[in-house]
Amino acid sequence: MVVCVLYLFLMLLVESKEKLKELRERFEDVKLSLDPSALERELEEIDKKMAEGDFWSDGERAKSLTQRRKVLEENIKALKSVERSLRDWRSSWRSPPRRTLRAFR
Repeated sequence: MVVCVLYLFLMLLVESKEKLKELRERFEDVKLSLDPSALERELEEIDKKMAEGDFWSDGERAKSLTQRRKVLEENIKALKSVERSLRDWRSSWRSPPRRTLRAFR
């Protein structure tokens, strides 16, 4: 019985690792197409424009840039969050907690 449970656990682990690898590959494709460096540069440019003294004199331009800044900030934050989660999941697969290993001895 224990052997069957261990076998099922190992099969699930292998399947999960494969799915994680696939997710990482898909994320890298998305990340490449979004170009986080370009997003950050654009965000910096908008911040520079917002720091100019006459920024608010053109209400439509100010509104447009403020909205664009918000979208950029959200996209950058989302990319970093997904990247961090994938990295954390990957490292947790590499080194399971000791207590988990002891449970199967």
